[in-house]
Amino acid sequence: MASYTLTTTSDQEALLTWIVGQYNAEHDTQLTNTDYVALRFPQLLGPFRQQFQAHLAADITAKFAVADAATQQQVLTLLNVK
Repeated sequence: MASYTLTTTSDQEALLTWIVGQYNAEHDTQLTNTDYVALRFPQLLGPFRQQFQAHLAADITAKFAVADAATQQQVLTLLNVK
């Protein structure tokens, strides 16, 4: 798992602080700006999940097709396909 550091401008931080204040008021929470960014990060990535899964499936299919028979059989056995 990776850890990221974000640097905000003063305008961005002011906006984020306002957004977090609004969220806290609407949800009766006491999130910090850091908590809020962590909460929202999965929502940032979510729309790309299906596209990424399709990319992985295509990549796996292409690599499986060019693998030798023994490797293909290993993969099928590991996945309990055959």
